[in-house]
This record gives sequence, structure tokens and C-alpha cells, in this order.
Amino acid sequence: MLIHAAVITSPGWGLPSLDPLPEPAGLQAFLAARPKTPVKPPPMDPVVPRVPAPARRENHVPVQPSAAATGTSDARAPVVPPPREQVFAEAPPKAAVPASADPPASPAPPQAAAIDLPAKGRIRFSVTQGDQGFVIGQAVHEWRQDGFTYILRNVVETTGLASLFKPARVVQVSEGTVTAAGLRPGEFRRERDARIDYARLDWEAARIAFADGGVREAPLPAGTQDLLSMIYQLALSAPGQGAVEMPIATTGKLDRYRFEILGEEMLALRMGDVRVLHLKARSGVEATDVWIALAPPRLPVKIRYVDRKGEAFEQLAEEIDPPLAGEKGRP
Repeated sequence: MLIHAAVITSPGWGLPSLDPLPEPAGLQAFLAARPKTPVKPPPMDPVVPRVPAPARRENHVPVQPSAAATGTSDARAPVVPPPREQVFAEAPPKAAVPASADPPASPAPPQAAAIDLPAKGRIRFSVTQGDQGFVIGQAVHEWRQDGFTYILRNVVETTGLASLFKPARVVQVSEGTVTAAGLRPGEFRRERDARIDYARLDWEAARIAFADGGVREAPLPAGTQDLLSMIYQLALSAPGQGAVEMPIATTGKLDRYRFEILGEEMLALRMGDVRVLHLKARSGVEATDVWIALAPPRLPVKIRYVDRKGEAFEQLAEEIDPPLAGEKGRP
């Protein structure tokens, strides 16, 4: 008993106070009458709340008085974060196109121009010089066209004795596009003795460039043809009477040809007698004659040139592929 009395009465010990705990600071309560009409909080701006970081645990959390307790009606209620699935919800889907709406129409593919020139062909001409008809060589015309583009090629070369005394080979090439009006050349080339001269026709810029030892440009008239495309354009578009005028491009200059339509004739060829349309263009001493077969396909079957010296060169068709309609051939 003495030991217990000493421990209890010693200065290092104390018993807990039996006084009641003090009330938390700031905690108040009021009684107020319930309003007859509930006061709705004003609409809130739609916001996406940020997820707060975990708050540090406190022993005492102050309690904010409610709007009803304070008697004010403009106090905003605490923002309650929406559920997680709403915070990370995907964007609303786009409005669906009605099933009855027609899809946008795709541009129509370009259509090939329909002309009376076969897709491909070949004509072999014999070449004579002078009025005596001395054969000095041959000329071979070949072409291809698909309704969009074309290429014409003419190879003239000496043969037989003429090739021994004066060998020569000249190549002409015309390339361009096919339109409803016929051929529209884009380039004309002339090759001879390893030299290439050309004329390039730029239809968008309406300019023509010549390269025959130098390069120069000139305005490009509408409807211009070159020396080779000219013959086939006449076959495609020449009327039965009157005249046809067209600008003609060589590799060095622009000329204007006026073809007089002299009428229909019968022409004796190796494959038989053929009815033809005769056209003639004159420029001083120089002259160009073209005979076009009237049987389809309309093709040139005879060409005659007279140069500035008055020398005549004539080309006469001996083989035509595809053959003219009704062609039977001579025995």
C-alpha cells in the first residue's frame, strides 16, 4: 500500500481530466423554416472537372454552411465530378449521311475521238522524177492512232541505180493528238544525214518553236498542220468542192496553203482503177497535188511535188494496208 501511494502521488504521473471535450471551432447549427418553394441553383457552365490529387488527411474538416442555413439563394452548390466513363467519353459520332443521298459523281473518263483513219496502216509509194517517170526510190507511210494520240512516219529513200549515184534517206515524223476535227500536230521532225530539225507546236501558249540550226518562236495560228499531217487531214476533212486553206509548218517556217478542189477523177493504180478527189495548191513555181481515194478508208494514193526549180517528184501508191473497199487488184 505504501508503494502504490508513492507511485500515485509522484510528480511524473497525472490522470486524464474528467471535464467535457471542447466543441470544435467554427461548428455552428441554426434552425430555419423550410422555404415553401425550393430554390434551384442557377445553371452552371458545362465544365470537365480535373481529377484532384489525393488530399492529405486532416483531423478536422471544416464544414461549409449550406445556402439554406445562411439564408442566401445565389450560393452555388458544390460541383460533383461526373462518373469516370463520362469524363473519358468519346466524341459524339458524326451525323450519318442519309441512305437516300447519292454519292458524289466521279468525273467521266475522256472519250476517244472518232475519225475515219484506221487505227494503224501502211502505204508504200513508188517515187519517180521528171515527166518521163524515172523511178528513183520509194516512200513508206506508216501510222497509228487510238482516238487520243497519233503518230505518222514517212521514210523516203533512193533505190536501184539512183541509190548508187546519189544515196539519200529522209525521215519525217508527225506526232500529236486526235480531236473531233481531225489531227492536231504537236511536233514535226525531219531527219537527214544525221541531222534532226523540228517544229514544236504549243497549243496552250499558241506558240510554235522552230529548230533548224537555231531556235526561234512565232505565234501559232489555229488549225495549223505540218507537211505530213496535212496530207491525212485533207483526206479526213476535204469537202467535195470549193477550197481548203490551212497554215502549214515546216521545220523552219510557217506557210499558208490554199488547196483548190479540182473535182473527182479515175486513177489507174496497180490494185485497180480508183475514184479519187484531186486537190492542188500553188505558190509561185512550187505546187503540191494530192489525190485522195473516195472509197473508205479515205487515204492519199498519189502525191506530186514541184520544187522551186520546177523539178517534179511523184509518189504513186503500190501497196495499201488496210486495202480500199472494193479493191480487186489487176491481173
